[in-house]
Order: sequence, then C-alpha cells, then structure tokens
Amino acid sequence: MAPFDRSEWLRRARVRLARRAAVSRPAAEEQHAAEYAAILGLEAVVGWAKGRGLSVDFHPKVETGRYGAEARCVEVSSRITPQKQLVIALHELGHYLIQVSGRAADLFPHGYNRIDEGNPSRDALHKVDVVAEEFDAWRRGWNLARRLGAPIDREYFDTVRSEYLKSYFRWALRRGRVRDT
Repeated sequence: MAPFDRSEWLRRARVRLARRAAVSRPAAEEQHAAEYAAILGLEAVVGWAKGRGLSVDFHPKVETGRYGAEARCVEVSSRITPQKQLVIALHELGHYLIQVSGRAADLFPHGYNRIDEGNPSRDALHKVDVVAEEFDAWRRGWNLARRLGAPIDREYFDTVRSEYLKSYFRWALRRGRVRDT
C-alpha cells in the first residue's frame, strides 16, 4: 500500500497528459486540469484524515475503497482516476464520520454493526440499514468536501454515488436472499 504523495500523483498526471495529448491536446488539457484539481482535493482530504489519526492508503488490490474502523485506515484503489479516488475517499470518510458520531448503532441498528453476528445478509432489516448507512456516508462525504473546500464537481460526485448505490440496491433486492423479519 502506498500513502498519498502529491508529487507522485502529479507526476502520473503529467504522464497521462503526454499520452492523451498525442490524440487530442484540448481534451487532454481539460482532463489534466480535472486531475490536478482532484489531486489538490486528495491532499486536503488526506491531511484532514491524518489530523484525526487516520491513514489513507492507495492499493492496486482494493477494488474501489473501504474504511477499517479498527485499523483506523481508509484504503482506496490506486487503479482509478484521481477524481474517483477523491470521491471514494470522501465516501469512506463518511463512514468514519458516522462511526465517530457515536450514533451508528441508533441510526442503523441492523446494519454493518451486525456483521460480527455471523451472516445477517439474508435479513431484510440488515439490508435496509446497510443501504441507509451508505446513503448517509455519501451525504457526509459531500459535506466534508464542502467544509474542506475540496474542488469537486457535484455532478461527477453524484454520478459516482449513484453508480455505487445501484450496486447496493441490486444486492439488497437479490431474490431468494432476503428473509422477511
């Protein structure tokens, strides 16, 4: 796993710019500007997390992102664009904000905190609370971006959010997997 390194992220962005410029210079420059803004946003988000004793690491084997409360770590895929890394990091930090609010068990009593009870995935209450917590983590992530002044496009954030929430809907509605309570 690699920690965030602004100079390395900028170097990679310059390499991508050079590759894209061979095809279309204006499009490449527009994409580079978006990546540069996202890298600045990542720097702010990683700094905020570090100030709270959290690490934010980037790893090629992480599919998208995850938050580990016990490890106090957010892991984000190193294989996705800086724009998506920023959005995913914000979402995972939304889970952290839910946890530190001390209200997760009250807000989502059948959600992720039930994972330790075995396999609650067949339980409709569990699935509903997991989806509700995902919505809340996205909301808190967006609010964190606003507080930090992270340069992030709302439409892009919402597009990524809807992409991932749809996967939770599919999981929650899978036939034969939900047991009514």
